[in-house]
Amino acid sequence: MVEGVLTQVSKLPKAETNPYPDCYYTAVIEIKNILSGRSVPKKAVLVLPGFFARQYAPEAHFKAGDMVRATVVPFASMPEKVRQTQQADEVEDTELELLSPQQITAIGAFTSAGQQPAFAVSPPAPRGAVTDKKRDNNAASERREQIKRDLNQINQLLEAHGGDWDKWYKSLEKHRNQYWQQFQSSPVKWIDDSFFGIGELPLDTAYSPDFVRSLVAFKNYLSARNVDLIVLRVPYKGEITDDLFSDLPAGEVPNPYLLRMYKELLEADVEIVTDIVPRAKASRFKFPLMYWYSDRSERHPAEGMAWVAAEALAERVKRYETIVAVPPAKLHLEKVSTGMDLNSFLWATEKCNPFWPKGNSKYKATDYVTFHGVYTDNQKPLGRKLGSDSPILVVGSSFTEYPSLKLGGNITSYLAYLTGVVPDMLYRAGSDASIPRMLAREGDSFLEKRAVCIFPMVPMITASALDLPPVVDPTKAARTSVASYAAETLVQSIKLRNAPKDAICTLSPSEGLTFKAREAKGREEAEFILQLPTLDKYSFFIIELETKPGDAAIIKATHGSKVDMVHKSYSQPDKIDTLVFPVTSEDSVTFNISNIRSDIPTQLLRINIYGVER
Repeated sequence: MVEGVLTQVSKLPKAETNPYPDCYYTAVIEIKNILSGRSVPKKAVLVLPGFFARQYAPEAHFKAGDMVRATVVPFASMPEKVRQTQQADEVEDTELELLSPQQITAIGAFTSAGQQPAFAVSPPAPRGAVTDKKRDNNAASERREQIKRDLNQINQLLEAHGGDWDKWYKSLEKHRNQYWQQFQSSPVKWIDDSFFGIGELPLDTAYSPDFVRSLVAFKNYLSARNVDLIVLRVPYKGEITDDLFSDLPAGEVPNPYLLRMYKELLEADVEIVTDIVPRAKASRFKFPLMYWYSDRSERHPAEGMAWVAAEALAERVKRYETIVAVPPAKLHLEKVSTGMDLNSFLWATEKCNPFWPKGNSKYKATDYVTFHGVYTDNQKPLGRKLGSDSPILVVGSSFTEYPSLKLGGNITSYLAYLTGVVPDMLYRAGSDASIPRMLAREGDSFLEKRAVCIFPMVPMITASALDLPPVVDPTKAARTSVASYAAETLVQSIKLRNAPKDAICTLSPSEGLTFKAREAKGREEAEFILQLPTLDKYSFFIIELETKPGDAAIIKATHGSKVDMVHKSYSQPDKIDTLVFPVTSEDSVTFNISNIRSDIPTQLLRINIYGVER
């Protein structure tokens, strides 16, 4: 992270008349402070985002004389697509190193920096140099073509519907209302040997701009480490059965806003499987169960949906040389049943019905549901593998492990069977939103051998932003302990705001602050203010929250205008979560803890505060 002043800024062409839809522009920066990281030259060139799809980027406004703070990486480490995109470059000094800002903001004054790395005498690499890590040019080309095809298809659909998302959405209101009326009575049906039940259907705008921005940032984080991201949003089961419980025309989508989200992501170079619903509909009569329809509120995929997702992903990962080169694992399929895994979360906790639905003599309602599991050559089911050697990394929550992780029946296992490459699997139950932050916690070495990171998302994740890596890496920052609060001292340092203390929050010397919902099935939230110690000598501060593992609370902290957030996970082994903020004149942090349960209380054991001299 550096601070400096822009001394020369290349003129950015007009987006609306430029022959290229995407463009970066360059600016010379004279660096005043190296706040963290390695030595860099005192003078360098920043390659700044200008516009994409002829829409100006937030960074398009910088001008000569602006003082900025930026987190930068070598431009040579950026993806090939970025390096080959048009640049407005009027800088004649070719000896200056090119840097790419991951984050950049205008500032009013420079930080009073203490000890910092010395400036590099000369650039570590000339302009135009490429990263030492070998790039798969064929895979990069195929990836670009795939994104282009998917984007063209969505644009054609939009044009066929008049070119207006809102009018397209409104034109389908009758079908959505018809489906909603059916939804009230929970109809189910066997069609030949395939069982279907009505399920949730996204009826509103379906996603938030914050989610799109955070997923783009996650993609950029991986791209800077030469890892591609492939996203697949697992549909709500209502998206697979909407035409079976309404008169929705064949091939139509009840909520085109989902396609608008896909379009925004594709235009930002995020690869997302856009045709998963048509694929699932084309395959839904090949399986007795696509989802667990016997419980309308149950969202996890059954064998059918898991297979379809794995097939779509397998087609894409086979473009990578490093994946094709892996000797194929010896895997085969075995017929297994839910009766072999009754202690799984789905059956033991969610209380779903592990037996076949009634109404088909071929599948008796007294028999356990059967499906295929992936087994190794030593007759063991393929379970979760967490290492750092596989070129395929799968990240996600419980949607990556159903119908049964224990029995090798899930998206990840089916992907291994179809490709012959067993992925490493980074998993957090109930917390897709925490994936980017969790991955950053593993460190860059965890990604060194990856070609691709696959993210099968839960459908509801699109409502809010993902937890992005903190602005300061807590594992690398030179930090100083400033304060620590536990047991009674926690009470002295915080002030509860929106809940009576005796109703939702209790204190014990051994368990700290315990937040517990008042109703058995309720989800509550609590808010408190933490008074900060004096932090004037620091530029940033780190808050470490030590909590008891096992809950899935959402912890949001606000300091001035800055917000940082972590989603805890039922399967998270770590006790420590970190939040990072720049030091301001504000002397407190406001915490909001939501998704507080009665059966799984949230226990805050300790708060540690560290200062970071940047």
